Amino acid sequence: QTKEKPGMKLTPSLENLVKLSNAGLLEAYLLFVRPDNGIARDYESYRAANRDKLRRYWLEVVIGN
Repeated sequence: QTKEKPGMKLTPSLENLVKLSNAGLLEAYLLFVRPDNGIARDYESYRAANRDKLRRYWLEVVIGN
C-alpha cells in the first residue's frame, strides 16, 4: 500500500494510480488502458487467474464513475 508523505501533493494522474494500486486494480488498469505486446500476450492467462479483479475494475472504475 502506498501512502503520501505529509505536505506532498500528487498530480491527479499519480493520485489515480495510487488509488488503483491500493484497491488491487492497477494490473487490470494496465491491461485495459496501457497494454503493450507483452501485456497483450499474457492477457488470456491473466484473465483466467484474475477474472474477479477485471470485473471489479469495470464495475468500480469504468462503470462506477
